[in-house]
Amino acid sequence: MLTRCLALVLLLITGLSGGCALKYDAGEAFDPEVRTIAVATFENRTFLREIEQDLARALIAEVQKRTPYRITTPAAADTILQGTVVSADRVQLSRVSGVGVPQELELRVAVDFEWRDLRDGNQRASVAGLRDAGRQVATQPAGERLDVARNTVAENLARKIVSEMRSDW
Repeated sequence: MLTRCLALVLLLITGLSGGCALKYDAGEAFDPEVRTIAVATFENRTFLREIEQDLARALIAEVQKRTPYRITTPAAADTILQGTVVSADRVQLSRVSGVGVPQELELRVAVDFEWRDLRDGNQRASVAGLRDAGRQVATQPAGERLDVARNTVAENLARKIVSEMRSDW
Protein backbone atom coordinates (compact mmCIF):
# COMPACT_ATOMS: atom_id res chain seq x y z
CA MET A 1 0.00 0.00 0.00
CA LEU A 2 2.79 2.42 0.92
CA THR A 3 4.57 1.57 -2.33
CA ARG A 4 1.45 2.41 -4.34
CA CYS A 5 1.01 5.73 -2.53
CA LEU A 6 4.66 6.59 -3.08
CA ALA A 7 4.38 5.70 -6.77
CA LEU A 8 1.24 7.86 -7.07
CA VAL A 9 2.97 10.84 -5.41
CA LEU A 10 6.00 10.48 -7.71
CA LEU A 11 3.71 10.27 -10.73
CA LEU A 12 1.86 13.41 -9.67
CA ILE A 13 5.08 15.35 -9.04
CA THR A 14 6.51 14.26 -12.39
CA GLY A 15 3.27 15.12 -14.16
CA LEU A 16 2.98 18.53 -12.53
CA SER A 17 6.54 19.53 -13.23
CA GLY A 18 6.22 18.28 -16.80
CA GLY A 19 2.97 20.22 -17.22
CA CYS A 20 4.64 23.43 -16.16
CA ALA A 21 7.45 22.87 -18.61
CA LEU A 22 4.99 22.55 -21.50
CA LYS A 23 4.25 26.26 -21.34
CA TYR A 24 7.68 27.14 -22.72
CA ASP A 25 9.40 25.65 -25.71
CA ALA A 26 13.13 25.07 -25.26
CA GLY A 27 13.65 26.54 -28.74
CA GLU A 28 11.84 29.76 -27.89
CA ALA A 29 14.55 32.22 -26.89
CA PHE A 30 13.52 35.86 -27.06
CA ASP A 31 15.73 38.88 -26.41
CA PRO A 32 15.30 39.90 -22.75
CA GLU A 33 16.30 43.51 -23.54
CA VAL A 34 13.07 43.96 -25.49
CA ARG A 35 10.07 44.54 -23.26
CA THR A 36 7.43 46.06 -25.55
CA ILE A 37 6.40 45.75 -29.18
CA ALA A 38 3.99 47.61 -31.43
CA VAL A 39 2.23 45.58 -34.11
CA ALA A 40 1.35 47.78 -37.07
CA THR A 41 -1.43 46.83 -39.46
CA PHE A 42 0.34 45.55 -42.55
CA GLU A 43 -0.03 47.41 -45.83
CA ASN A 44 -2.18 45.41 -48.24
CA ARG A 45 -1.17 45.48 -51.92
CA THR A 46 -3.69 42.82 -52.92
CA PHE A 47 -7.39 42.73 -53.72
CA LEU A 48 -8.07 40.45 -50.73
CA ARG A 49 -9.93 42.69 -48.33
CA GLU A 50 -9.25 42.65 -44.58
CA ILE A 51 -6.38 40.14 -44.64
CA GLU A 52 -4.16 42.83 -43.10
CA GLN A 53 -6.57 43.21 -40.17
CA ASP A 54 -6.81 39.45 -39.66
CA LEU A 55 -3.03 39.26 -39.70
CA ALA A 56 -2.67 42.09 -37.15
CA ARG A 57 -5.11 40.35 -34.78
CA ALA A 58 -3.34 37.01 -35.22
CA LEU A 59 0.08 38.59 -34.66
CA ILE A 60 -1.02 40.29 -31.45
CA ALA A 61 -2.46 37.02 -30.14
CA GLU A 62 0.67 35.06 -31.11
CA VAL A 63 3.07 37.62 -29.57
CA GLN A 64 1.06 37.58 -26.34
CA LYS A 65 0.96 33.79 -26.28
CA ARG A 66 4.56 32.95 -27.19
CA THR A 67 6.76 35.87 -26.17
CA PRO A 68 7.51 37.83 -23.02
CA TYR A 69 6.79 41.08 -24.90
CA ARG A 70 3.95 43.42 -24.01
CA ILE A 71 1.88 44.93 -26.84
CA THR A 72 1.77 48.73 -26.83
CA THR A 73 1.57 51.76 -29.12
CA PRO A 74 4.47 52.72 -31.42
CA ALA A 75 5.16 55.81 -29.27
CA ALA A 76 5.76 53.66 -26.18
CA ALA A 77 7.29 50.55 -27.81
CA ASP A 78 10.88 49.33 -27.85
CA THR A 79 10.29 47.66 -31.23
CA ILE A 80 7.77 47.63 -34.06
CA LEU A 81 6.61 44.81 -36.30
CA GLN A 82 5.41 46.00 -39.69
CA GLY A 83 5.06 44.69 -43.20
CA THR A 84 3.18 44.30 -46.44
CA VAL A 85 0.81 41.68 -47.83
CA VAL A 86 2.38 41.33 -51.28
CA SER A 87 0.27 38.62 -52.89
CA ALA A 88 -2.96 36.72 -52.36
CA ASP A 89 -4.22 34.12 -54.81
CA ARG A 90 -7.19 31.75 -54.72
CA VAL A 91 -6.44 28.45 -56.42
CA GLN A 92 -9.07 25.87 -57.26
CA LEU A 93 -8.04 22.47 -55.91
CA SER A 94 -11.12 20.46 -56.87
CA ARG A 95 -14.53 20.86 -58.47
CA VAL A 96 -17.89 19.17 -58.20
CA SER A 97 -17.88 16.41 -60.82
CA GLY A 98 -20.25 16.94 -63.70
CA VAL A 99 -20.95 20.56 -62.76
CA GLY A 100 -17.54 22.22 -62.73
CA VAL A 101 -18.32 24.35 -59.67
CA PRO A 102 -15.28 24.89 -57.41
CA GLN A 103 -15.47 22.53 -54.44
CA GLU A 104 -12.22 23.14 -52.59
CA LEU A 105 -10.15 26.30 -52.87
CA GLU A 106 -6.80 27.29 -51.44
CA LEU A 107 -5.90 30.84 -50.48
CA ARG A 108 -2.18 31.48 -50.89
CA VAL A 109 -0.77 34.61 -49.26
CA ALA A 110 2.75 36.07 -49.18
CA VAL A 111 4.01 38.84 -46.89
CA ASP A 112 7.18 40.84 -46.40
CA PHE A 113 7.84 41.92 -42.83
CA GLU A 114 10.37 43.78 -40.75
CA TRP A 115 10.93 43.89 -37.00
CA ARG A 116 12.74 47.12 -36.15
CA ASP A 117 14.17 48.40 -32.86
CA LEU A 118 12.73 51.88 -32.28
CA ARG A 119 15.43 52.77 -29.72
CA ASP A 120 18.36 52.60 -32.15
CA GLY A 121 16.69 52.08 -35.54
CA ASN A 122 18.37 48.71 -36.14
CA GLN A 123 16.58 45.95 -37.95
CA ARG A 124 16.06 42.91 -35.71
CA ALA A 125 14.52 40.59 -38.32
CA SER A 126 13.30 40.84 -41.88
CA VAL A 127 11.85 38.31 -44.30
CA ALA A 128 10.61 38.84 -47.84
CA GLY A 129 8.14 36.48 -49.46
CA LEU A 130 7.01 34.56 -46.36
CA ARG A 131 4.18 32.33 -47.63
CA ASP A 132 1.35 30.23 -46.30
CA ALA A 133 -2.02 28.87 -47.41
CA GLY A 134 -5.46 28.10 -46.04
CA ARG A 135 -8.21 25.94 -47.53
CA GLN A 136 -11.91 26.53 -47.98
CA VAL A 137 -14.61 24.01 -48.93
CA ALA A 138 -16.99 26.24 -50.84
CA THR A 139 -19.76 23.76 -51.73
CA GLN A 140 -22.48 22.27 -49.58
CA PRO A 141 -22.74 20.72 -47.07
CA ALA A 142 -19.76 22.61 -45.62
CA GLY A 143 -20.34 25.82 -47.55
CA GLU A 144 -17.41 27.56 -45.85
CA ARG A 145 -16.86 31.24 -46.46
CA LEU A 146 -13.55 32.72 -47.56
CA ASP A 147 -13.11 33.89 -43.95
CA VAL A 148 -12.17 30.33 -42.95
CA ALA A 149 -9.18 30.25 -45.30
CA ARG A 150 -8.27 33.88 -44.55
CA ASN A 151 -8.18 33.26 -40.78
CA THR A 152 -6.16 30.06 -41.20
CA VAL A 153 -3.59 31.86 -43.35
CA ALA A 154 -3.36 34.79 -40.92
CA GLU A 155 -2.80 32.48 -37.92
CA ASN A 156 -0.19 30.40 -39.78
CA LEU A 157 1.69 33.49 -40.96
CA ALA A 158 1.60 34.95 -37.43
CA ARG A 159 3.20 31.77 -36.05
CA LYS A 160 5.92 31.92 -38.71
CA ILE A 161 6.61 35.62 -38.11
CA VAL A 162 6.87 35.20 -34.33
CA SER A 163 9.22 32.25 -34.89
CA GLU A 164 11.47 34.60 -36.88
CA MET A 165 11.61 36.93 -33.86
CA ARG A 166 13.46 34.40 -31.70
CA SER A 167 17.00 35.21 -30.66
CA ASP A 168 19.90 33.14 -31.90
CA TRP A 169 21.34 30.82 -29.26
